Amino acid sequence: MSSLIVELAESGKNTNNFDNGDFTTTIPSQILEKGDQVVLKSAFIDSIQANPNTIRQITVDETTPDTGKCDIKVDFGYYYLDWGSVQETDASPSKIFKKYINEDTNPVTASAYAHVARTGKPYVLNYPLSDPQTNIKYLDKFTVQFAPPSSSGRRGSKKEIFQYNLLVSYPDWNETTSQIETRLFGFSIQATTDQLKSAVPHDHQATIDAKWISDANAEGIIVGFTDPNYQNQPMPPFPTMPLRVHADVDEQSVFTRIDTGDNGRKIENEFDNLVAGSTTFSVPAAGDISYKLYTQSIEFQIDAKTYEAVDLASLISEKMTDLNAGGSALITNDYILANNPLIKTVRQLMKNDDGSNYFSGAEPPTFFGKDDDGAYASFEFTTAILQDAVGPPLTQNYILGSSDFALTYDEQHDKMVFLQYHNHLYSDTEAGGGLPQVRVLQNSKSINTANRVGGIFLTGLSPRQLWYGPDSSFKFDDSLLAQVTTLKGGRTGGDNVTGTGASAKFDFVDLVEGVNCTADEIGIDTFIRKQRTVITPAAGATPAVLSSAFDTVLPLTPSALTGQTGEFSSVSTNTINIRSAHTLSDTNDVDKIKKAGPYFKLEVDMPSINQKLIGSTTNSKVQSIISRFYQTGTYTSSYNEGSIPYIYQGDQPVMLSDFRVRILDDTGNIAKQLGNTSTIFMEIIKGSNPN
Repeated sequence: MSSLIVELAESGKNTNNFDNGDFTTTIPSQILEKGDQVVLKSAFIDSIQANPNTIRQITVDETTPDTGKCDIKVDFGYYYLDWGSVQETDASPSKIFKKYINEDTNPVTASAYAHVARTGKPYVLNYPLSDPQTNIKYLDKFTVQFAPPSSSGRRGSKKEIFQYNLLVSYPDWNETTSQIETRLFGFSIQATTDQLKSAVPHDHQATIDAKWISDANAEGIIVGFTDPNYQNQPMPPFPTMPLRVHADVDEQSVFTRIDTGDNGRKIENEFDNLVAGSTTFSVPAAGDISYKLYTQSIEFQIDAKTYEAVDLASLISEKMTDLNAGGSALITNDYILANNPLIKTVRQLMKNDDGSNYFSGAEPPTFFGKDDDGAYASFEFTTAILQDAVGPPLTQNYILGSSDFALTYDEQHDKMVFLQYHNHLYSDTEAGGGLPQVRVLQNSKSINTANRVGGIFLTGLSPRQLWYGPDSSFKFDDSLLAQVTTLKGGRTGGDNVTGTGASAKFDFVDLVEGVNCTADEIGIDTFIRKQRTVITPAAGATPAVLSSAFDTVLPLTPSALTGQTGEFSSVSTNTINIRSAHTLSDTNDVDKIKKAGPYFKLEVDMPSINQKLIGSTTNSKVQSIISRFYQTGTYTSSYNEGSIPYIYQGDQPVMLSDFRVRILDDTGNIAKQLGNTSTIFMEIIKGSNPN
């Protein structure tokens, strides 16, 4: 017996390439006689594109053709933690709190009036709208009639996914300009039949209000608008209700349909019409105050080209933290710290340095949140606007936002990472060296923690194809963008005196560390005292001195606030960051690797050689089944273990010269994520008639 090894090299000189993993190789003619065998000797499949920079390179596209530039915009809001203040004392608090009854819950949620300071809860910055609001009303509820939905997955199964789309525009009232502005309102429903029973109960109808959006979001069936025919247009923000519209708008004119079809073709799963008589409006009562989320933006340009991921992350971070990113305003010691909206001061907002006239100047801006009892609450800093008179400020000014915007690339895990866009709590002692801290806070009710002063949260990122979504360059999940909810509460008192007052509507963001905000890491080691602490109790107490270190427990050191409060701090060297949902390279993405299937089918087309693989498909040309398990570096290898031998039984000799090779996935299609250097070795083993 004798044998002949045939090399079928995708990159060989005698090869014609049709696509990666699909090629024809021509060899000198070989005679195949009865009894001869043709079998796979070995295979080396280029299963990752052979580019060493694939993982680290990102191509930034032009946003406007023929400019060579990409326009980047980052929108963000501000929040502050209820942690206290370095300057705060019991006699001179840094903040004045107000409590509310939760009027938008059913039944209405009552709450205790008193706010106990230092809860560690975040409060979101809002600005007040005009009062009374004679020009606006609120769209609280409407019922939409959808066209029949599209579906994906196995038809009739419990896992079949149905999709409804809603995209309309409406006339929003801009209080700042006193003009009507067109806004987008839209979302997609993606749900199984069981999930749709409550969201879209019958006849493809759904009644949309704040509770419906909240429930759908909690169920995970509501996503950003995803009609593929609208991808090149600005996406609507995540939906919130109620909608603020002009007072003259009626049910018939509140929405305008937006056609997302291609060349006039109607998309069957889009918004169809409102159900007559289903729309409910409410009018703000006299004395009611509405607040709106205060946001700012930073815009800049970068060159549209291919970057190393680490370099692109560094460039964006530098642009975002540039001292003059916000213009050329005069920097003052007590007014403006930097010409960059990432970091602001309370007095800077009161002076309306951005020309927006969001704040009156008479009172500090208002922050809204949820108290530790679940009730709504707000606070204002005890800051007075600085007068023109020469002399020190009358009250303390406070820093808001973030002094850093740290985007980086984690090469080890092939992911983009937001390391920080919050402000640290720092050690303010000489021994601490100004290191970031986390703090354990005690008040009269509980022990809480604080792992930052405050920070920003992101409300918009463009271009979308750069930042978020599975097909974007950075691969962040869209949960990175804050979801804004409009809430309503009735005052139960204010300025620490009992009584009732006007209701307030405000915007709230549920901040989740590692999802839509960053923070310093708190672990169990935080509670271990690293240095000896000595406390002298009240006179006459036994023992006279309490001492503690790393091996004992000591109550929190009483602060200057009250005898019931205390504070303990610990250095924090790590941050709770936000990581992209997928690896930058698809070849590193576990989910996509799993979808690729567990094996390759190696198809080799040779004249007069026919083998049949019977299963989900029938293919007479498959010569081997190759497991993806045996992958080293960029190649998946096989050494005859998956080969399907063929013994020629024809009475007449045949000539072999052309071999068509196709590397298929488990579905029978050309496999994805292949390079162009695959090589197959076939062995021709001569039988009883070698001559």
